[in-house]
Amino acid sequence: MSQMRIRTGQIAPLLIILAGAAALRFVLLDTRELFRDEAASWLLARSAWGEMITRSASEPYAPLYAFLLKAWIGMLGDAPASLRALSAVAGVASVGVTWAWTRQAIGPRAAALAALLVALSPLAIANAREARMYALESLFAVLAWWLIWRLLTSRTPGAGSPLAIAAAALAVAGELWMLPTGVAAFALQATVVAVVAWRRRAGTRAAGIALVLGLAAFVPWLPRLLSVAGGGQPFWTPTPDLTALLQTLGGAFGGWQPSPGWVAVLPLAVLGAFGFGALFRRGFADPTALTVSAGAALVLAWWIASLWRAAYDSRYLGSAVPPLAIAIAAGAESLATRLQRTPQALWGAAAVVLVLVGTGTAAFEANWVSGQGQAPAQAASVVLQTRVRTGDVVLVADAQSYFPLAYLLEREREPIEVPAPIRYWRSGLEPAYTGGDLIRRDATIPRDAGLKPGELPGLATSGSIWLVALTDPVAEIRGFAPLADGRVAEMERLEVTDHGDGGLILRLRPT
Repeated sequence: MSQMRIRTGQIAPLLIILAGAAALRFVLLDTRELFRDEAASWLLARSAWGEMITRSASEPYAPLYAFLLKAWIGMLGDAPASLRALSAVAGVASVGVTWAWTRQAIGPRAAALAALLVALSPLAIANAREARMYALESLFAVLAWWLIWRLLTSRTPGAGSPLAIAAAALAVAGELWMLPTGVAAFALQATVVAVVAWRRRAGTRAAGIALVLGLAAFVPWLPRLLSVAGGGQPFWTPTPDLTALLQTLGGAFGGWQPSPGWVAVLPLAVLGAFGFGALFRRGFADPTALTVSAGAALVLAWWIASLWRAAYDSRYLGSAVPPLAIAIAAGAESLATRLQRTPQALWGAAAVVLVLVGTGTAAFEANWVSGQGQAPAQAASVVLQTRVRTGDVVLVADAQSYFPLAYLLEREREPIEVPAPIRYWRSGLEPAYTGGDLIRRDATIPRDAGLKPGELPGLATSGSIWLVALTDPVAEIRGFAPLADGRVAEMERLEVTDHGDGGLILRLRPT
């Protein structure tokens, strides 16, 4: 009976935390229109199964997320909330896995705190509210770390069973197939297993087998990933500086500046440092200390790798949030044990810090719902819906505009009826990375040096050409060279705005 009460007392906080995490990830998922990357996910997922592999070949992302999203769309449809719900489910599951790992490694109080930190993390919430692969990468990574930790620490019968090894191998394969940061996570996991094996601890053979099997499952895609990393087009992110590293670590729990949540970053950093110290006091090769610290070290490892090949984006590093939360919880638990006379004061201070973290979470949620910083695709689609006629061509001058417009104009369910093909003008005006290879070739007009005089009239056989730019190239097409061609006349110039962001639509007609 007492054991049942203990279990109930531990599960009840988890259920409350999971409910809160679900609310932060699912509520108002459809209030923000899809941005470029999310619409690109939809466009790839609506391709044929075999075609997805071909169209992903030049991308830095393996196609596992596209496969899962395609199956998800088949069950729940492709409305914005449905597309994002896959990530939201993964985000809530990551909170549960964090709780399970922390409870087994440290204890129930630390488990509740770690799970609550992940539930409130603005970075984790941001990833869970996007129709992208980041939240699933976090889930696979924290699951892999937990299962590897179990293989390294458990001496119970069956701990190294084929089922346990297979589960860990699947999690490792998932992190590798989901995002390139999975390669860095795998390298850190292999390092941990090697260090533990060097100290001749039990469980390393089973963990090593799981890593080998997970890597073997990824080998078919590895040459393509290396090709993109070594000789592919430059990524859109600049080479990171130290500020980018600190912003990622601070933003994991403080949100994006300016945010009241940043007040909590310093005490959380102190608790985290104390937690790492407490874990390593168990021993240099202690599996808990090594797995938690190596999981958190992903941020630093990816930052260093990005100095060679710029690919640094805080969204890619959400899988470091659970280990960071566990370290913070370990620090709080260690302090509570040391300060046995005043544990209430310590946990009261922890509650204040969590409230500050919550303010950063609230600020992020409000900004997300507002839709700030997006291309005005919805406003542009309304303009096109009312003006485009049969025989016209919609020519989108930048990929960031093309993807959300294609989603709005070409959805198979509840489509906006625009009787004209939408084409992507591969103009050379954008940065080198555009995601343009995800677009069907029959919808692409490749003109790397820009359209030449005389080429525009041939695009529309009997109607107008609607030239659309909603983001970076707007300034360039204001002085678009072919407009000086006597065979093309500008009929209309329409400004579109949405949430303060503006775009431009030109209606052109061959003369």
